[in-house]
Amino acid sequence: MAYAKERLQGRSLAGVKHPDKPADPIIVHPDVRRMLMTIRAYTEGCRALGGWVARNLDMLKHHPDPEMRQDAEDFTALMTPVVKALFTDLGFECTNIGMQVYGGHGFIRDHGMEQYVRDSRISMIYEGTNGIQALDLVGRKMPAHMGRYLRSFFHPVLAEIDAAVDDERLAELAQPLAKAFGGLQLCTAEIAQKGMKDPEEAGPLPRNICGSSVLLRWAICG
Repeated sequence: MAYAKERLQGRSLAGVKHPDKPADPIIVHPDVRRMLMTIRAYTEGCRALGGWVARNLDMLKHHPDPEMRQDAEDFTALMTPVVKALFTDLGFECTNIGMQVYGGHGFIRDHGMEQYVRDSRISMIYEGTNGIQALDLVGRKMPAHMGRYLRSFFHPVLAEIDAAVDDERLAELAQPLAKAFGGLQLCTAEIAQKGMKDPEEAGPLPRNICGSSVLLRWAICG
Protein backbone atom coordinates (compact mmCIF):
# COMPACT_ATOMS: atom_id res chain seq x y z
CA MET A 1 0.00 0.00 0.00
CA ALA A 2 2.75 2.43 0.96
CA TYR A 3 4.68 1.67 -2.24
CA ALA A 4 1.55 2.09 -4.37
CA LYS A 5 0.99 5.54 -2.87
CA GLU A 6 4.57 6.61 -3.60
CA ARG A 7 5.48 4.96 -6.90
CA LEU A 8 4.81 7.31 -9.84
CA GLN A 9 3.84 5.70 -13.13
CA GLY A 10 1.38 6.84 -15.80
CA ARG A 11 -1.72 8.91 -15.37
CA SER A 12 -5.20 8.11 -14.06
CA LEU A 13 -7.73 7.03 -16.67
CA ALA A 14 -10.13 9.55 -15.17
CA GLY A 15 -7.71 12.41 -15.65
CA VAL A 16 -4.54 13.70 -14.06
CA LYS A 17 -4.71 13.45 -10.27
CA HIS A 18 -1.38 15.07 -9.42
CA PRO A 19 -0.55 17.72 -12.02
CA ASP A 20 2.35 18.91 -9.88
CA LYS A 21 4.13 15.59 -10.37
CA PRO A 22 5.60 13.97 -13.49
CA ALA A 23 3.14 11.05 -13.08
CA ASP A 24 0.39 9.86 -10.78
CA PRO A 25 1.06 7.30 -8.03
CA ILE A 26 0.10 3.84 -9.19
CA ILE A 27 -2.69 3.57 -6.62
CA VAL A 28 -4.84 5.65 -9.00
CA HIS A 29 -4.95 2.68 -11.40
CA PRO A 30 -7.99 0.39 -10.88
CA ASP A 31 -5.96 -2.80 -11.33
CA VAL A 32 -3.57 -1.81 -8.56
CA ARG A 33 -6.44 -1.06 -6.21
CA ARG A 34 -8.02 -4.41 -7.13
CA MET A 35 -4.82 -6.23 -6.22
CA LEU A 36 -4.47 -4.39 -2.92
CA MET A 37 -8.09 -5.04 -1.98
CA THR A 38 -7.74 -8.72 -2.91
CA ILE A 39 -4.79 -9.05 -0.55
CA ARG A 40 -6.73 -7.27 2.18
CA ALA A 41 -9.87 -9.36 1.71
CA TYR A 42 -7.95 -12.65 1.80
CA THR A 43 -5.85 -11.60 4.79
CA GLU A 44 -8.69 -10.26 6.91
CA GLY A 45 -10.92 -13.19 5.95
CA CYS A 46 -8.26 -15.69 7.00
CA ARG A 47 -7.79 -13.89 10.31
CA ALA A 48 -11.54 -13.94 10.98
CA LEU A 49 -11.85 -17.64 10.17
CA GLY A 50 -8.74 -18.40 12.19
CA GLY A 51 -10.26 -16.61 15.17
CA TRP A 52 -13.46 -18.65 14.82
CA VAL A 53 -11.52 -21.90 14.80
CA ALA A 54 -9.29 -20.78 17.71
CA ARG A 55 -12.37 -19.95 19.78
CA ASN A 56 -13.71 -23.44 19.20
CA LEU A 57 -10.38 -24.94 20.23
CA ASP A 58 -10.74 -23.10 23.55
CA MET A 59 -14.33 -24.33 23.89
CA LEU A 60 -13.19 -27.87 23.16
CA LYS A 61 -10.77 -27.74 26.07
CA HIS A 62 -12.60 -25.61 28.61
CA HIS A 63 -16.35 -25.43 28.05
CA PRO A 64 -18.29 -26.97 30.96
CA ASP A 65 -21.08 -28.33 28.71
CA PRO A 66 -20.15 -31.72 27.14
CA GLU A 67 -22.48 -31.10 24.21
CA MET A 68 -20.78 -27.80 23.44
CA ARG A 69 -17.38 -29.48 23.67
CA GLN A 70 -18.55 -32.09 21.18
CA ASP A 71 -19.79 -29.42 18.78
CA ALA A 72 -16.46 -27.62 19.06
CA GLU A 73 -14.57 -30.86 18.43
CA ASP A 74 -16.63 -31.54 15.30
CA PHE A 75 -16.03 -28.03 14.01
CA THR A 76 -12.28 -28.01 14.60
CA ALA A 77 -11.91 -31.49 13.08
CA LEU A 78 -13.62 -30.30 9.90
CA MET A 79 -11.85 -26.95 9.69
CA THR A 80 -8.27 -28.00 10.48
CA PRO A 81 -7.44 -29.12 6.90
CA VAL A 82 -9.39 -26.13 5.57
CA VAL A 83 -7.31 -23.70 7.60
CA LYS A 84 -4.04 -25.36 6.68
CA ALA A 85 -4.66 -25.57 2.94
CA LEU A 86 -6.69 -22.43 2.39
CA PHE A 87 -4.57 -20.05 4.43
CA THR A 88 -1.31 -21.17 2.85
CA ASP A 89 -2.76 -21.21 -0.68
CA LEU A 90 -4.00 -17.66 -0.23
CA GLY A 91 -0.86 -16.55 1.58
CA PHE A 92 1.24 -17.58 -1.41
CA GLU A 93 -1.25 -15.94 -3.77
CA CYS A 94 -1.13 -12.71 -1.79
CA THR A 95 2.65 -12.52 -1.94
CA ASN A 96 2.53 -13.09 -5.70
CA ILE A 97 -0.05 -10.33 -6.04
CA GLY A 98 2.11 -8.11 -3.85
CA MET A 99 5.07 -8.68 -6.17
CA GLN A 100 2.86 -7.69 -9.09
CA VAL A 101 2.02 -4.41 -7.35
CA TYR A 102 5.73 -3.66 -7.14
CA GLY A 103 6.26 -4.56 -10.78
CA GLY A 104 9.87 -5.21 -11.68
CA HIS A 105 10.98 -3.81 -8.33
CA GLY A 106 9.22 -6.73 -6.65
CA PHE A 107 11.50 -9.26 -8.32
CA ILE A 108 14.72 -7.80 -6.96
CA ARG A 109 15.98 -7.74 -3.38
CA ASP A 110 15.60 -4.03 -2.68
CA HIS A 111 12.14 -4.28 -1.14
CA GLY A 112 12.20 -7.88 0.15
CA MET A 113 9.03 -8.84 -1.69
CA GLU A 114 10.70 -11.70 -3.54
CA GLN A 115 11.76 -13.19 -0.20
CA TYR A 116 8.17 -13.20 1.01
CA VAL A 117 7.17 -15.12 -2.11
CA ARG A 118 9.80 -17.78 -1.49
CA ASP A 119 9.04 -17.98 2.23
CA SER A 120 5.29 -18.35 1.75
CA ARG A 121 5.70 -21.15 -0.79
CA ILE A 122 7.04 -23.61 1.77
CA SER A 123 3.95 -23.20 3.96
CA MET A 124 1.93 -25.15 1.37
CA ILE A 125 4.24 -28.11 1.98
CA TYR A 126 4.86 -28.00 5.75
CA GLU A 127 2.72 -30.19 8.03
CA GLY A 128 1.44 -32.22 5.10
CA THR A 129 1.08 -30.88 1.59
CA ASN A 130 -2.16 -29.11 0.80
CA GLY A 131 -3.17 -31.99 -1.44
CA ILE A 132 -2.99 -34.26 1.60
CA GLN A 133 -5.07 -31.76 3.58
CA ALA A 134 -7.70 -31.80 0.85
CA LEU A 135 -7.73 -35.61 0.85
CA ASP A 136 -8.17 -35.54 4.63
CA LEU A 137 -11.13 -33.19 4.23
CA VAL A 138 -12.83 -35.19 1.50
CA GLY A 139 -11.78 -38.70 2.45
CA ARG A 140 -12.15 -38.54 6.22
CA LYS A 141 -13.86 -35.44 7.54
CA MET A 142 -16.75 -35.02 5.11
CA PRO A 143 -18.14 -38.58 5.36
CA ALA A 144 -17.42 -38.99 9.10
CA HIS A 145 -20.45 -39.83 11.23
CA MET A 146 -22.81 -39.48 8.25
CA GLY A 147 -21.78 -35.89 7.60
CA ARG A 148 -21.99 -34.72 11.21
CA TYR A 149 -18.80 -32.65 10.93
CA LEU A 150 -20.23 -30.76 7.98
CA ARG A 151 -23.28 -29.77 9.95
CA SER A 152 -21.05 -28.04 12.50
CA PHE A 153 -20.15 -25.54 9.77
CA PHE A 154 -23.25 -25.53 7.59
CA HIS A 155 -25.78 -24.90 10.35
CA PRO A 156 -24.22 -21.74 11.87
CA VAL A 157 -23.54 -20.28 8.42
CA LEU A 158 -27.14 -20.89 7.36
CA ALA A 159 -28.38 -19.32 10.58
CA GLU A 160 -26.18 -16.29 9.93
CA ILE A 161 -27.57 -15.94 6.42
CA ASP A 162 -31.17 -16.19 7.65
CA ALA A 163 -30.54 -13.49 10.23
CA ALA A 164 -28.73 -11.22 7.77
CA VAL A 165 -31.52 -11.36 5.20
CA ASP A 166 -33.85 -9.65 7.67
CA ASP A 167 -31.27 -7.02 8.63
CA GLU A 168 -31.38 -4.04 6.27
CA ARG A 169 -27.76 -3.27 7.06
CA LEU A 170 -26.63 -6.71 5.88
CA ALA A 171 -29.27 -7.71 3.32
CA GLU A 172 -27.13 -6.53 0.41
CA LEU A 173 -24.37 -8.94 1.47
CA ALA A 174 -26.67 -11.77 2.49
CA GLN A 175 -27.87 -12.61 -1.01
CA PRO A 176 -24.41 -13.17 -2.55
CA LEU A 177 -23.44 -15.18 0.53
CA ALA A 178 -26.58 -17.30 0.21
CA LYS A 179 -25.75 -17.95 -3.44
CA ALA A 180 -22.19 -18.97 -2.56
CA PHE A 181 -23.49 -21.19 0.23
CA GLY A 182 -25.76 -22.96 -2.24
CA GLY A 183 -22.77 -23.52 -4.49
CA LEU A 184 -20.81 -24.96 -1.59
CA GLN A 185 -23.60 -27.40 -0.82
CA LEU A 186 -23.80 -28.51 -4.46
CA CYS A 187 -20.02 -28.91 -4.63
CA THR A 188 -20.00 -30.95 -1.43
CA ALA A 189 -22.81 -33.20 -2.66
CA GLU A 190 -21.05 -33.75 -5.99
CA ILE A 191 -17.82 -34.83 -4.33
CA ALA A 192 -19.70 -37.07 -1.88
CA GLN A 193 -21.61 -38.81 -4.69
CA LYS A 194 -18.46 -39.44 -6.71
CA GLY A 195 -16.68 -40.69 -3.62
CA MET A 196 -19.41 -43.22 -2.85
CA LYS A 197 -19.35 -44.56 -6.39
CA ASP A 198 -15.59 -44.67 -6.73
CA PRO A 199 -13.11 -43.33 -4.15
CA GLU A 200 -10.42 -43.17 -6.83
CA GLU A 201 -12.55 -40.78 -8.85
CA ALA A 202 -13.05 -38.48 -5.87
CA GLY A 203 -9.33 -38.60 -5.09
CA PRO A 204 -8.17 -36.00 -7.64
CA LEU A 205 -11.11 -33.69 -6.95
CA PRO A 206 -10.14 -32.11 -3.64
CA ARG A 207 -7.13 -30.23 -4.95
CA ASN A 208 -8.78 -29.23 -8.21
CA ILE A 209 -12.20 -28.34 -6.86
CA CYS A 210 -11.62 -27.37 -3.27
CA GLY A 211 -7.92 -27.44 -2.46
CA SER A 212 -7.41 -24.00 -3.90
CA SER A 213 -10.84 -23.05 -5.16
CA VAL A 214 -14.52 -23.59 -4.47
CA LEU A 215 -14.91 -25.64 -1.30
CA LEU A 216 -11.97 -24.37 0.72
CA ARG A 217 -11.82 -20.84 -0.64
CA TRP A 218 -15.52 -20.27 -0.03
CA ALA A 219 -14.95 -20.52 3.69
CA ILE A 220 -13.57 -16.98 3.76
CA CYS A 221 -14.27 -15.51 0.35
CA GLY A 222 -17.97 -16.23 0.04
